[in-house]
Amino acid sequence: MFLLALFGGGANKVKKEGMKKMFVDQMRLRLLEDKMRILSKIEEFKKLHLQHHESGQDEAEMTSHDVNTNLAIELQERNRLALMRIERALEKIEKNIYGVCESCGADIGSKRLMAQPLARLCINCMKDLEERPQLH
Repeated sequence: MFLLALFGGGANKVKKEGMKKMFVDQMRLRLLEDKMRILSKIEEFKKLHLQHHESGQDEAEMTSHDVNTNLAIELQERNRLALMRIERALEKIEKNIYGVCESCGADIGSKRLMAQPLARLCINCMKDLEERPQLH
């Protein structure tokens, strides 16, 4: 019985670690796909922006283009921030700390990470953060 507990527990641990590695590998691929999609959007924006500068436009077209450019710049800023968060998550994967809450050190949990791959806090710490009064 002692041997069963000794070896059985080890097998379960190995199985659990293997499943965690598979999950982390899946999340890495998902993050890399998101990164490539954002980089593609950034490249597309650069090309469109360059094309508009090269074409001759009247004043109304230029005004419309300026409004569109301002919106696009705002979207690009969001993309830049998302890219930074993705890079941070990929660094955590490399350091073997992906899925660890930055506040309490607890496991974030695979369900939460599937829903929010860039999650930095476990659900309890996130709730605590959301319940704190906001200072303005």
